[in-house]
Amino acid sequence: ILELQSIELCMTSQPKVLIIEDDASFCSTIVNSLQDNYYKVSTASNGGEAIDILSFFPADLIVMDISIAETSGYDICKQLKVDSRLREIFLLLISPRESLAINGTELFFGVDDFIESPFAISDLKSRIENGLQTVKRWRQGTRDEDTGLFNRSFFNMQLSQEYAIWTRGHSHLCLVLMRIDAFQSLQESLSQTDLQWLKKAVGESLIDNSRVTDTCALWNH
Repeated sequence: ILELQSIELCMTSQPKVLIIEDDASFCSTIVNSLQDNYYKVSTASNGGEAIDILSFFPADLIVMDISIAETSGYDICKQLKVDSRLREIFLLLISPRESLAINGTELFFGVDDFIESPFAISDLKSRIENGLQTVKRWRQGTRDEDTGLFNRSFFNMQLSQEYAIWTRGHSHLCLVLMRIDAFQSLQESLSQTDLQWLKKAVGESLIDNSRVTDTCALWNH
């Protein structure tokens, strides 16, 4: 039961940023610099840890060092971009100038933006903000504006893909439907502001408590 009168209305969710960096001191510097921007921040020191974290932390943007331990930033990019449910995560790569000169092919690996190191923290924060705005534009065609959930058309596309994989015997398929009881009466008794908050709160709760590989969508849109 939601006591709307006792909860401060919050109409926008906090963007989620994952930092993949094996230099603990430098990672702490980045995390501390983002605290004033009201981001939810998580960290990983290598590629395997990052993939595990993404299973329960639905990042909007990843800041990643190209030379992290165990695997390269390029390899993680490839893993993310082959999964349709993770492709909309914005990838910001930290790369030294000499590495850029040698490789020079970041965008071919699915990197959305890169910043040369060393760099000023203010420049990094600016790149992150621009990346989050890009993600917002990407999602306008696939997300429901009120709840933040995927819309019906995206759900139908995703379901057809999952069904095709399931029929080939390569995975399990699970579908869960839920509804808000007596929603019509809520529409009549709540103000438009409170109703909008309720939709947003339900959407955020579903997203925050699901795996990144799950597809949370609004059925009736």
